[in-house]
Amino acid sequence: GEVVVISTSMPIPTYIPEGYDCLEYQGNNDSSYYDIDYGNGQGEKYTVTRQLVKSGNVYDYVEPVNEEDIPIGNTYGLYWQEKETHTLVWIWGDILYTVSGDLERNEILKVAHSIPY
Repeated sequence: GEVVVISTSMPIPTYIPEGYDCLEYQGNNDSSYYDIDYGNGQGEKYTVTRQLVKSGNVYDYVEPVNEEDIPIGNTYGLYWQEKETHTLVWIWGDILYTVSGDLERNEILKVAHSIPY
């Protein structure tokens, strides 16, 4: 597949794990939403999403399983694993961020922490 170059004013992750490239970017122009898919050519993928939300309660948007609280910036995210999928979700202001996919926990955290606020 072709590598996609992202052009947006919205903050996107500056860290991309070794071997991964951006495969697809979808977003809108009013800075409220994006969905970025990354892959490593071995069938492993992860997605970073950003969306505008009305509630500051992350549980209004996800149903995690055996989640743990993870500090991100000056807020907290929820991390959990279901089968092979690792997910981290947090709310910053009125934005809900999600990093989810085949990455291990420490890589998910690196991606999350690399999004500039």
